[in-house]
Parts: sequence; structure tokens; C-alpha cells
Amino acid sequence: MVAQAITTARAAGVSGLITVRGDSAYGNRAVIRVCRRYGAVFSLVLTRNSAVQRAIDAGSLRADLDATRGAIFVWMGMHGITSLLISLSAFPWGDHDELIREMCELQLRSLAAS
Repeated sequence: MVAQAITTARAAGVSGLITVRGDSAYGNRAVIRVCRRYGAVFSLVLTRNSAVQRAIDAGSLRADLDATRGAIFVWMGMHGITSLLISLSAFPWGDHDELIREMCELQLRSLAAS
């Protein structure tokens, strides 16, 4: 369904950035793969935190971090930056990819094990 929506938008002449936003029904690997394949950015609610728990167990993330709160923290940050880039598109953000990369690095540093 997401691939069809992106394809339809492109066929209708949309040439700019496409952002896919979705609730937990869309927060899965298949939707993320489609977004990446079609060059769309995404802001999705991810309900699973098993990857965060595995990173905590492996010692990559802080041992005192609750996996659910860690997942929510990352979602909040990415949702926030996505919302701001969309709603304040005229703001002089600079390079969006660089801004997003820096936001991800900042979040990961704050969650990383010392």
C-alpha cells in the first residue's frame, strides 16, 4: 500500500521529498524497506523494542536504560525533527541529511554505554 501511494504521488507529478507517517500498524520493517527503496523519509510509531533490549544486553546501550523508554526516546527525537522539517520548511535548516544524521548521533551518544 505504501509503495502504491508513493508511486501514485510520483505519477501525479510530485517531485519533492515524500514523507510517510504512520501509527503502529505501519511501524515495521516492510514499510521501512519500501520507504528506503522509493526514497521517502518516514516517521512511524515502532512498538517493538527488542532491538533496543538486545543492544542493552550486548552492552552497547546503558545498562540502566529501560528498553521501552529508550525506543520512545528515539521515536520522539525522530518524530520531532521530521515534524519540524515539514512544518517549518522555510526555516534555514541547512542540509537535511546532515541535520538528521547529527540528530541520530546525538541520540545514540546519550544512550550509549560508557
